[in-house]
Amino acid sequence: MLLTLAEPVGLYDALATQRWGTVAGLKALIAWLPVIFLYIRLFFDDRQMRAALERDLRAAQEKIERITPLLHRLDELQRREQALTDLRDGMQHTLAYLNLRIDAIR
Repeated sequence: MLLTLAEPVGLYDALATQRWGTVAGLKALIAWLPVIFLYIRLFFDDRQMRAALERDLRAAQEKIERITPLLHRLDELQRREQALTDLRDGMQHTLAYLNLRIDAIR
């Protein structure tokens, strides 16, 4: 990669004229370019991942908003069912007691 970028950035000219400070600076620049590009790539990948997570979060929140009233309704129906079961059980005990009393009176 160093040789590929050497000509466009003027590394060969700096070598030919023996400007060693320029050569060192250009070599450092060329060496750091992959790191800089990788950082930029990771930054944009992170932004895309964050955007995808935010979309998923919004979708999950919308589902929760749709489901919440149904869960409240289910809870209400379960309370009613429990009340009816308790009422039925109480009536069965009362009828059984009355049957025993009627048999005892007979």
